[in-house]
Amino acid sequence: KTTETVTSSDLPAITAALTAYEELSEAAKAKLVDGEKSLLDALKAKAEEIKAAEEADAAATAEANTFKTTHATILGKTTETVTSSDLPAITAALTAYEELSEAAKAKLVDGEKSLLDALKAKAEEIKAAEEADAAATAEANTFKITHATILAKTVDTVASSDLPAITTALTAYEELSDAAKAKLVDGEKSLLDALKAKAEE
Repeated sequence: KTTETVTSSDLPAITAALTAYEELSEAAKAKLVDGEKSLLDALKAKAEEIKAAEEADAAATAEANTFKTTHATILGKTTETVTSSDLPAITAALTAYEELSEAAKAKLVDGEKSLLDALKAKAEEIKAAEEADAAATAEANTFKITHATILAKTVDTVASSDLPAITTALTAYEELSDAAKAKLVDGEKSLLDALKAKAEE
Protein backbone atom coordinates (compact mmCIF):
# COMPACT_ATOMS: atom_id res chain seq x y z
CA LYS A 1 0.00 0.00 0.00
CA THR A 2 0.95 3.64 -0.47
CA THR A 3 -0.47 6.84 0.99
CA GLU A 4 -2.36 7.16 -2.32
CA THR A 5 -3.97 3.72 -2.15
CA VAL A 6 -4.54 3.30 1.59
CA THR A 7 -8.13 3.45 2.90
CA SER A 8 -9.67 3.75 6.34
CA SER A 9 -10.49 0.03 6.22
CA ASP A 10 -6.72 -0.67 6.24
CA LEU A 11 -6.36 0.74 9.77
CA PRO A 12 -6.66 -2.63 11.59
CA ALA A 13 -3.96 -4.18 9.39
CA ILE A 14 -1.70 -1.13 9.81
CA THR A 15 -2.19 -1.16 13.58
CA ALA A 16 -1.41 -4.91 13.68
CA ALA A 17 1.74 -4.39 11.62
CA LEU A 18 2.92 -1.55 13.87
CA THR A 19 2.24 -3.68 16.95
CA ALA A 20 4.22 -6.53 15.39
CA TYR A 21 7.03 -4.13 14.55
CA GLU A 22 7.21 -2.91 18.15
CA GLU A 23 7.46 -6.54 19.32
CA LEU A 24 10.49 -7.17 17.12
CA SER A 25 13.90 -7.32 18.70
CA GLU A 26 16.23 -4.40 18.07
CA ALA A 27 18.35 -6.71 15.88
CA ALA A 28 15.32 -7.62 13.75
CA LYS A 29 14.31 -3.93 13.51
CA ALA A 30 17.86 -3.14 12.32
CA LYS A 31 17.41 -5.60 9.43
CA LEU A 32 14.41 -3.59 8.13
CA VAL A 33 16.23 -1.08 5.97
CA ASP A 34 13.56 -0.25 3.37
CA GLY A 35 11.71 2.24 5.61
CA GLU A 36 8.95 -0.15 6.63
CA LYS A 37 8.32 1.66 9.93
CA SER A 38 8.18 5.08 8.24
CA LEU A 39 5.80 3.69 5.62
CA LEU A 40 3.55 2.18 8.30
CA ASP A 41 3.50 5.49 10.22
CA ALA A 42 2.64 7.38 7.03
CA LEU A 43 -0.06 4.86 6.10
CA LYS A 44 -1.53 5.07 9.60
CA ALA A 45 -1.62 8.88 9.48
CA LYS A 46 -3.22 8.89 6.03
CA ALA A 47 -5.76 6.18 6.94
CA GLU A 48 -6.73 8.09 10.11
CA GLU A 49 -7.11 11.29 8.09
CA ILE A 50 -9.37 9.47 5.61
CA LYS A 51 -11.39 7.93 8.45
CA ALA A 52 -11.87 11.33 10.11
CA ALA A 53 -13.04 12.81 6.79
CA GLU A 54 -15.47 9.91 6.26
CA GLU A 55 -16.85 10.32 9.78
CA ALA A 56 -17.25 14.08 9.29
CA ASP A 57 -19.03 13.48 5.98
CA ALA A 58 -21.35 10.93 7.59
CA ALA A 59 -22.08 13.36 10.43
CA ALA A 60 -22.88 16.15 7.95
CA THR A 61 -25.18 13.82 6.00
CA ALA A 62 -26.95 12.78 9.22
CA GLU A 63 -27.30 16.43 10.29
CA ALA A 64 -28.78 17.39 6.91
CA ASN A 65 -31.14 14.40 6.94
CA THR A 66 -32.32 15.27 10.45
CA PHE A 67 -33.03 18.82 9.28
CA LYS A 68 -35.04 17.52 6.30
CA THR A 69 -36.99 15.07 8.47
CA THR A 70 -37.69 17.60 11.24
CA HIS A 71 -38.93 20.23 8.78
CA ALA A 72 -40.47 17.88 6.21
CA THR A 73 -43.97 19.36 6.52
CA ILE A 74 -42.94 22.93 5.75
CA LEU A 75 -40.44 21.77 3.11
CA GLY A 76 -43.37 20.02 1.44
CA LYS A 77 -45.16 23.34 0.92
CA THR A 78 -45.01 25.50 -2.20
CA THR A 79 -45.66 29.20 -2.69
CA GLU A 80 -49.11 28.11 -3.91
CA THR A 81 -49.95 26.07 -0.79
CA VAL A 82 -48.29 28.13 1.95
CA THR A 83 -50.50 30.15 4.33
CA SER A 84 -49.82 32.85 6.90
CA SER A 85 -50.26 30.25 9.65
CA ASP A 86 -47.12 28.52 8.31
CA LEU A 87 -44.92 31.46 9.36
CA PRO A 88 -43.85 29.96 12.72
CA ALA A 89 -42.78 26.70 11.03
CA ILE A 90 -40.93 28.63 8.32
CA THR A 91 -39.15 30.76 10.92
CA ALA A 92 -38.21 27.66 12.93
CA ALA A 93 -36.83 25.94 9.83
CA LEU A 94 -34.82 29.01 8.79
CA THR A 95 -33.39 29.34 12.30
CA ALA A 96 -32.48 25.65 12.30
CA TYR A 97 -30.88 26.04 8.86
CA GLU A 98 -28.67 28.87 10.10
CA GLU A 99 -27.55 26.66 13.01
CA LEU A 100 -26.44 23.84 10.69
CA SER A 101 -22.74 23.24 10.11
CA GLU A 102 -21.42 24.43 6.74
CA ALA A 103 -20.85 20.78 5.83
CA ALA A 104 -24.50 19.95 6.52
CA LYS A 105 -25.67 22.99 4.54
CA ALA A 106 -23.57 21.72 1.62
CA LYS A 107 -25.49 18.42 1.80
CA LEU A 108 -28.82 20.22 1.31
CA VAL A 109 -28.78 20.29 -2.47
CA ASP A 110 -32.53 20.41 -3.18
CA GLY A 111 -32.88 24.18 -2.71
CA GLU A 112 -34.26 23.96 0.82
CA LYS A 113 -32.97 27.42 1.81
CA SER A 114 -34.30 29.08 -1.35
CA LEU A 115 -37.65 27.36 -0.85
CA LEU A 116 -37.87 28.53 2.77
CA ASP A 117 -37.00 32.10 1.75
CA ALA A 118 -39.69 32.03 -0.96
CA LEU A 119 -42.25 30.53 1.44
CA LYS A 120 -41.46 33.19 4.04
CA ALA A 121 -41.90 36.01 1.53
CA LYS A 122 -45.22 34.57 0.29
CA ALA A 123 -46.54 33.84 3.80
CA GLU A 124 -45.66 37.38 4.92
CA GLU A 125 -47.39 38.78 1.84
CA ILE A 126 -50.50 36.73 2.64
CA LYS A 127 -50.40 37.78 6.29
CA ALA A 128 -50.14 41.45 5.33
CA ALA A 129 -53.12 41.06 2.98
CA GLU A 130 -55.12 39.31 5.71
CA GLU A 131 -54.29 42.03 8.21
CA ALA A 132 -55.23 44.73 5.71
CA ASP A 133 -58.49 42.92 4.99
CA ALA A 134 -59.26 42.62 8.71
CA ALA A 135 -58.49 46.32 9.20
CA ALA A 136 -60.81 47.26 6.32
CA THR A 137 -63.57 45.07 7.75
CA ALA A 138 -63.14 46.68 11.17
CA GLU A 139 -63.20 50.16 9.62
CA ALA A 140 -66.39 49.35 7.69
CA ASN A 141 -68.03 47.82 10.76
CA THR A 142 -67.17 50.89 12.85
CA PHE A 143 -68.78 53.07 10.18
CA LYS A 144 -71.96 50.96 10.21
CA ILE A 145 -72.16 50.99 14.01
CA THR A 146 -71.41 54.71 14.32
CA HIS A 147 -74.06 55.62 11.73
CA ALA A 148 -76.53 52.81 12.47
CA THR A 149 -79.37 55.18 13.33
CA ILE A 150 -79.32 57.09 10.04
CA LEU A 151 -78.60 53.90 8.06
CA ALA A 152 -81.79 52.41 9.54
CA LYS A 153 -83.89 55.17 7.90
CA THR A 154 -85.64 54.79 4.58
CA VAL A 155 -86.76 57.41 2.09
CA ASP A 156 -90.19 56.98 3.69
CA THR A 157 -89.01 57.60 7.27
CA VAL A 158 -86.32 60.26 6.72
CA ALA A 159 -87.02 63.86 7.74
CA SER A 160 -85.29 67.16 7.09
CA SER A 161 -84.08 67.07 10.71
CA ASP A 162 -81.95 64.05 9.71
CA LEU A 163 -79.79 66.16 7.34
CA PRO A 164 -76.95 66.75 9.86
CA ALA A 165 -76.69 63.00 10.54
CA ILE A 166 -76.80 62.24 6.82
CA THR A 167 -74.10 64.82 6.08
CA THR A 168 -71.94 63.48 8.92
CA ALA A 169 -72.33 59.93 7.62
CA LEU A 170 -71.52 60.96 4.02
CA THR A 171 -68.43 62.87 5.18
CA ALA A 172 -67.33 59.85 7.22
CA TYR A 173 -67.94 57.61 4.19
CA GLU A 174 -65.68 59.77 2.02
CA GLU A 175 -62.94 59.51 4.67
CA LEU A 176 -63.03 55.69 4.62
CA SER A 177 -60.24 53.80 2.89
CA ASP A 178 -61.11 52.30 -0.49
CA ALA A 179 -60.77 48.87 1.09
CA ALA A 180 -63.32 49.77 3.80
CA LYS A 181 -65.69 51.23 1.18
CA ALA A 182 -65.44 47.92 -0.70
CA LYS A 183 -66.59 46.13 2.48
CA LEU A 184 -69.81 48.18 2.58
CA VAL A 185 -71.83 45.95 0.29
CA ASP A 186 -75.33 46.75 1.56
CA GLY A 187 -75.69 49.95 -0.49
CA GLU A 188 -74.91 52.31 2.41
CA LYS A 189 -73.63 55.07 0.11
CA SER A 190 -76.62 54.82 -2.25
CA LEU A 191 -78.98 54.87 0.73
CA LEU A 192 -77.31 57.96 2.20
CA ASP A 193 -77.47 59.76 -1.17
CA ALA A 194 -81.17 58.87 -1.49
CA LEU A 195 -81.85 59.96 2.11
CA LYS A 196 -80.07 63.26 1.52
CA ALA A 197 -82.05 63.95 -1.64
CA LYS A 198 -85.32 63.17 0.14
CA ALA A 199 -84.45 65.18 3.26
CA GLU A 200 -83.51 68.21 1.15
CA GLU A 201 -86.89 68.21 -0.66
